[in-house]
Amino acid sequence: IDAAVAQGFVTRLASVTSLSLCACSLDSFNTFVEIFHSMPLLQNFSVAFSEWSGSVPTPVSRSLIRRAPQLKSVEMTGSSENYVPLNWLIAHSLHTSIERLSCTRMQYSTLATLDDIISALAPSLRYLTIGFGEMPNPQGKSDSRRRFQVNDDEFFEGIAGTFHTPFLPLLSQLSLQVDVLRSCNMFYTLLIVRHLVAPALEELNFEVRCADGAAFLSFPWRPFTELLEMRHFSALKKLGFTFQLRECVSTSEDELRCMESYIE
Repeated sequence: IDAAVAQGFVTRLASVTSLSLCACSLDSFNTFVEIFHSMPLLQNFSVAFSEWSGSVPTPVSRSLIRRAPQLKSVEMTGSSENYVPLNWLIAHSLHTSIERLSCTRMQYSTLATLDDIISALAPSLRYLTIGFGEMPNPQGKSDSRRRFQVNDDEFFEGIAGTFHTPFLPLLSQLSLQVDVLRSCNMFYTLLIVRHLVAPALEELNFEVRCADGAAFLSFPWRPFTELLEMRHFSALKKLGFTFQLRECVSTSEDELRCMESYIE
């Protein structure tokens, strides 16, 4: 998407309320800025696997900022490059109305960025979704299915200083994406939830991807049980599990029954 396309087409759609950039390449970040300010009714914005050329965008006038749309929902997917728009919004104080944030397929390089973003959105954030892509084993061990100790500080050595979950006073729903085939990502999921301070949290959802029933049963689920017993989950009212089986045909009825009893 270049400036000509933006000016001749995209920026003329003033009634748009949702904007999604997926696998897009913009000739400059200023093109995004122009598109953003041309949609005064915009409430939902998502970006995945996109990129923009050029350096830091030119300063935006105060009058233009005052007319900027009030976003309610933001979804980020992929590498740190996709977090550039949200960082720009925060830098210009255009993030204060955001209530829903989704950060999925995150890479290790985005952890510090995620920390800053959640801290900035904390006063208004009500719904949060987090999921990791390919992540390194923080302990450098080949056996990523070892026993997880939720209360063991040494267990989180190597990443404890990377992310510090801020106080989230309004957060009522947290969704965690868990990929059974990427079990070492449990380190990072537990890191976030372990330090979560959200007194209004009422709903916790697990979105689970696994190849079959056997893979699900081999995953170390006990840490989640330990987490739910922690004091800061005392207001929790709803616990949800959503399963996506990659090879449903290979999952027998016995395995499915066993999965159901395991969750219960």
